[in-house]
Amino acid sequence: MDVVEPFLPLNLLAAADSEGFTTPFLLAVLVMTPILVMSTRRRLRKNRSNAHSSPRHRNTRSPDIQKRAEAIRTHNAAETEAGAAMLEFQEYARTIQAQIDNRYQKLEAATAHADRKIAEIRQLLTETGLIAGGEAPGVDPNTDVWHSIAAPRTQG
Repeated sequence: MDVVEPFLPLNLLAAADSEGFTTPFLLAVLVMTPILVMSTRRRLRKNRSNAHSSPRHRNTRSPDIQKRAEAIRTHNAAETEAGAAMLEFQEYARTIQAQIDNRYQKLEAATAHADRKIAEIRQLLTETGLIAGGEAPGVDPNTDVWHSIAAPRTQG
């Protein structure tokens, strides 16, 4: 019976060694190549499976990051609400200022109209001779009429 030598390919390689490479080096290359290929394939498969289940796709963030994100969202919501309230306040302030300006202009117009009427009455009284020199009897032209009306009266 012929015995088949199991390491025949190695013997052929050793015989083909013409540049001084030794058989153990070739044996190491032959053993390491499949190991490296298998480990590379395993890493690629693992990376592909991790890519599909990465934190972008799964909600596996740490609790600290989730708390910080929630705090930032809350802060942004508060800033948005504060900004909206500030805009509403500014709109109210503009409305109130416009109303005040409008009322002030009406008061100024009414005061000017009253001053013109007083001047007309004084002129008519002077022309008719009821008052001399443009002064109404019992009226001091230097007296501030508004403050004399608004001053509290004392009973006595």
